[in-house]
Amino acid sequence: MSHLIIGFAFSLMPDGAPGSYNLDLARRVVRDIDESPLKSPLLALQWEIADALWDLEPKRMSEWEAQNRLFVVSPPRISAQDVQGAQLKDFLSSSASPFCAQILRAVKAVEVDEIHGGLNDFLDDPLFFRKFSGLDLVNLERAELGDLFTEHRSLPKDDAYQDGLRRYQKLRINRLILESVIPDPDSLRRGRYLSTPGVLEAVLEQCFYAQLKFDRIRIFAHPEHAARCRQQTQTSLEKRGVYTALELDRSAEGISWDSTTAQVWCRSQSNWDTYEARVQQWLAALSSPGK
Repeated sequence: MSHLIIGFAFSLMPDGAPGSYNLDLARRVVRDIDESPLKSPLLALQWEIADALWDLEPKRMSEWEAQNRLFVVSPPRISAQDVQGAQLKDFLSSSASPFCAQILRAVKAVEVDEIHGGLNDFLDDPLFFRKFSGLDLVNLERAELGDLFTEHRSLPKDDAYQDGLRRYQKLRINRLILESVIPDPDSLRRGRYLSTPGVLEAVLEQCFYAQLKFDRIRIFAHPEHAARCRQQTQTSLEKRGVYTALELDRSAEGISWDSTTAQVWCRSQSNWDTYEARVQQWLAALSSPGK
């Protein structure tokens, strides 16, 4: 029997670390694999859970990756369409910021239609963040919705990452550094981070591309997030004509809330309840006739 594990992340830390929720999810995934009579699952995980698993089980993660059993929904890289090369160079050249000067030195000699490649090199550097001490990362704020919908972002501390940032954390933080130094979205488009439906589409697209079929699909998510993840997974599968039974891991009922996470709506039960009520209103509006 073939089976798929889907891991939906829940928030993260302001410096891009997985945080307590995703560490708990990673532990639950490992425990499930160890205790299940079904071996060799395919793991489809959001990157925050993958980073936590690399911390916990680096040897096994390497094995799963080598066996093509690991699919990670990664932070976005920079495409050619994300960059207006000439406009970006003009901005960097005219800025008095030493942060802009650092980026300009690296891309000055690059052809304008190839600048995205140089910027992606920055994303892959686990120590890139050290060049930007004192930089304030731009928070994700939705003024029209209030403080509850804010995601706080901060530069990692050097002493916390002597060996550099994690595999996916570096992609997240280094992109946010570039976006904070280059505030013009016309020069550098903002990264698009996938919501629950977007994660599902990325996972299922990969599975269908590889012509994979599963007798068992098991979902891992924060207890308060799990029902929505299951429902949206069911809907996405049925749209593709797939009616495999879904199992929901329930081993984390009663998990403690973490008041230090990046996303304010994930810091307490009351915050989450208010947020979730708004999300359900949006979902109902999207599913109503004529939408």
